[in-house]
Amino acid sequence: LTGYGVSKSAADAVIWYRKAAGQGHLMAQFSLGSILSRGDGVPKNMKEAVHWYSLAAEQGHGPSQYNLGLRFARGEGVEPDADAAAKWFRKAADQGISLAQYNLGLFYAQGRGVAKDPVEAYVWFALAAKAKSGPADALRNRDIEAKLLTTEEHARAESLVTKRSEQMNSGEAAQLH
Repeated sequence: LTGYGVSKSAADAVIWYRKAAGQGHLMAQFSLGSILSRGDGVPKNMKEAVHWYSLAAEQGHGPSQYNLGLRFARGEGVEPDADAAAKWFRKAADQGISLAQYNLGLFYAQGRGVAKDPVEAYVWFALAAKAKSGPADALRNRDIEAKLLTTEEHARAESLVTKRSEQMNSGEAAQLH
């Protein structure tokens, strides 16, 4: 896409990304999903973008897991599926993807794709708020959820925030479930 050393051609980039993605190259799968979801110099194709995001997400790629969750949440390229969206947001959130943490917080706050749980909503909003690139509303939403918690629930939520933050920072995301 950048055209380093050759003429810039999104169509040519897609051809090469398809070759690499078809051979299981994770970053090519993610890049191809991103190009197709945005329609960067090629026709937008959400269904195919979901296919490539799915392959990369299954390999454990956090940004692909987040993007796949977003597609299921919005019904872009797939039928809307809150359960699937929550599943993929959780996998990405466990890897520290702040937008996934924020969206998972929304899902827990609304009971969308997961059981409504103000403690979990608080935890995920708090984790998203701690990220340097976290969504601006994360702190405000955390505070809204805090008002719904008892003293004991608030203490448990803070303990979970600390535990999950430590696990994410030490690479123990797979053990968070």
